[in-house]
Amino acid sequence: MELLHWMILNISGGAVSSGEEVVPYLQPVPPQGSGLHRLVFTLYTHSSPIAVDNSMIKQPSNSWLDQRTFSTAEFLSARPSLQPFTFSLFQSLWDSSVHTAYMEDLVYPEPVYEVVRELTPRRRRQENTRLLKANHYRLIQCVSGSDLHS
Repeated sequence: MELLHWMILNISGGAVSSGEEVVPYLQPVPPQGSGLHRLVFTLYTHSSPIAVDNSMIKQPSNSWLDQRTFSTAEFLSARPSLQPFTFSLFQSLWDSSVHTAYMEDLVYPEPVYEVVRELTPRRRRQENTRLLKANHYRLIQCVSGSDLHS
């Protein structure tokens, strides 16, 4: 799935402010625990202005995600005059600004995913020792408690 973070059309002379903002900017919002997200910023060149129409973006719905779901392939197939000029790739991870974006900008509950990571042998031994100690303590409490009720 592609998520559209920003769309500006008909930029002239390299001045972004001269273009028509079709989709307002949304910072990267990778959910906590979902790992790295790949983002691509692409700039296309064209010889004549592109008409802004409703087919470019999805119409308002109950979900911000539905509105920003996008297909670059469909967009480009409908506009053969667009030619890639340059692009930039980057990866993004969750940080505290994502929480703020969900709560304040999107007004949507922030999804959080549990990530199960393989423990290193050292970390596995530490975790097992911690669990054994905790269970031993519970066992002592249980035995002591049963003695009181006999």
